[in-house]
Amino acid sequence: MYFWKKGFTCIIRMSISWNFQWRGDHRAVFSRRQDDAVLPAAICLLVSDISRFRFGEEDQRVEWAAMDAGIVSQNISVFCASPGLATRPRSGMNREILRKLLMLEDTQYLMLNQPVSYRK
Repeated sequence: MYFWKKGFTCIIRMSISWNFQWRGDHRAVFSRRQDDAVLPAAICLLVSDISRFRFGEEDQRVEWAAMDAGIVSQNISVFCASPGLATRPRSGMNREILRKLLMLEDTQYLMLNQPVSYRK
């Protein structure tokens, strides 16, 4: 897993002790169209854990999670624009397979994925 640390201009590897089953190339799972001939070099997956919100009903928490994902997505887009990388937010993905691969809890929602690659 990787994260961007404020003040640095690079992506830094973050060591996490998650037990996800991520062996092989699963980039095709992030697209609804299975005929994509060109797969992106990297994909940012935005997952929100609504249990971290201290109050509110589930519907309201999911709405807040969507707003947070939108803000993070904008930051990814701005970051990619600087060096001239291509990116766009997508909501389409095979959620069932990703939930199994990442072993997500019921309170963790797959919000968006954002492919990042060099421009043609």
